[in-house]
Amino acid sequence: MPSRREADTLDWDKVKPTIQSLYEKQAIKELKDIMANEHSFHATEAQFEYCLRKWGCKKNKTSDIWRDLSIKVSKRKQRGAYPGASCKEANVAQ
Repeated sequence: MPSRREADTLDWDKVKPTIQSLYEKQAIKELKDIMANEHSFHATEAQFEYCLRKWGCKKNKTSDIWRDLSIKVSKRKQRGAYPGASCKEANVAQ
């Protein structure tokens, strides 16, 4: 029989894709509420923060990503293709 700690790890692994997807659009508090109400998954904000950090999930882009985006936008402007500057590669929403 798995220990409670192992069961917790298995539970987190099952909902990892859902949590990661929600985290892109929601703050931790809203993420926690959605997971509890819609998925019957109960955890504290600190637990969500810990797992998201462990999984490497970040909301803020690094300076390298912003530099790359700036270069792409500059190139688009030079080509005259800058009506909205969509950068799908970096998952940046307009």
